[in-house]
Amino acid sequence: MKSVNVPMIVDSSSWWDEGVEVPKIDHEPAGPATWLRGHPSVFDTDHDETLLFAETRRGVSRCGTAGDFTQDVLFENVPMGYTSLTLLEKRAVVIGGRVARLWPGERQPLGYVATTADAAGRPLGAGQDSVLWHSIHRALRWSTIVTDRPFTVGAVHSSQAWH
Repeated sequence: MKSVNVPMIVDSSSWWDEGVEVPKIDHEPAGPATWLRGHPSVFDTDHDETLLFAETRRGVSRCGTAGDFTQDVLFENVPMGYTSLTLLEKRAVVIGGRVARLWPGERQPLGYVATTADAAGRPLGAGQDSVLWHSIHRALRWSTIVTDRPFTVGAVHSSQAWH
């Protein structure tokens, strides 16, 4: 399949290269094991809807809809303690220098971040950008260096002190 033209990506763009294999990586999510059980991980590409996920210094949640991330749900499920809680809209998954999947944006973002997670599920940030395709380009570059992990590009929906 032809690769996506990254500099031409806009917020409404979507893309799926089913030929790009993304390993099924599962890790301990932030919060109780039952929260969002059965929902896609941040690296899954098999869902069609644009989903959200939460990230703290200690972990990354599975993906869900806006109802899964209300303030009450977050208070109940995400442990507090000297960290920030960032709510992100999952926009792309990248691995090995290729875009595996790109979802259209549904919210007005505060910016974009490219991240992966270590084996324990702790986020490893690759950088922040104000333009979507810049963040995807950053993830593409990093994914050729860190070849064993996929990267997620997220649109920042909100961020708050979480302690």
